[in-house]
Amino acid sequence: MENLILTGNIVLPLFLLIAAGFALRRAGIVGESLSDGLNLLVFELFLPAMIFETIYETEVGGVFDAGLLGFSAVFTLAVTGLSMWIVPKLEPDDRKRGTLVQAIFRSNVVIFGLPLVNAILGEGNSGPTALLIAFMIPLFNILSVMVFAYYGGGKTDFRSFLRSCLKNPLMIACALGLLFLAAGWRLPDLLAQGVRSVSSASSTISLVALGTSIEFRKMPGNIKQLAIGLLGRLAVAPALGIAAAALCGFRGASMVPLLAMLCTPTSVSSFAMAKNMGADGELAGELVVTSMVFSLFSIFFAVYLSISLGLIE
Repeated sequence: MENLILTGNIVLPLFLLIAAGFALRRAGIVGESLSDGLNLLVFELFLPAMIFETIYETEVGGVFDAGLLGFSAVFTLAVTGLSMWIVPKLEPDDRKRGTLVQAIFRSNVVIFGLPLVNAILGEGNSGPTALLIAFMIPLFNILSVMVFAYYGGGKTDFRSFLRSCLKNPLMIACALGLLFLAAGWRLPDLLAQGVRSVSSASSTISLVALGTSIEFRKMPGNIKQLAIGLLGRLAVAPALGIAAAALCGFRGASMVPLLAMLCTPTSVSSFAMAKNMGADGELAGELVVTSMVFSLFSIFFAVYLSISLGLIE
């Protein structure tokens, strides 16, 4: 019950922000053009600031775990490849294919994962998870650009893929964050505070923007796609990931960051990425919202199972 309350405390405040955006749109306060502009602002400014700041502020010393990072990368690549093999057999529309594949491999380790880790291990013990986030965010974004380029229709060659990467604000933020982290560079205090302020508002603005874009009346037409995405993100990927991690010897504090990556719902940033790269943004938004709902139960079950099997304490 404590785990269910924990996940509820994480999920419900996020739902309120999405509901606020939805109410603003239904009340006519936010029109379609403003909603589109807000989502573009999230994609071009707020999410890049959050990504850069997350990587930039990561303390590598003392928490580096090559096994954790290696397992996370290999498993994410495997899930992406498996999804790109299975999803086309179930969904004929390329725009929906790309959206579904991204929804399955791209978890919300930032907004959901860190609170989950802090709740299990206690405050001040999330260093390995922060490093995992800094490592996985670039990988998630590279894979997302590749998937959307692949399913974008027409011919996709290396040059067009490279152009997509170089022009993508999230990729630019990843590259700059990693550059500053590797070189040990620090921003001037005034500029760092500005980036921190924008970053801290990112989750709130992203969720409200998502709410302004949701059309629940169209959701019944995507029931099949939602079922595919939810099963992949909240059932198949966690089950395979926990089993593989256990076989690889992850236990205790080293297993908790993996739970944060494996069991959390689809990332909020997947909506902005899908919407701005020509995929099915509407389906992406629905997957974000519904995966949040069902994550109340999937996170509870994953934590309960891990404790029962002695994988975490």
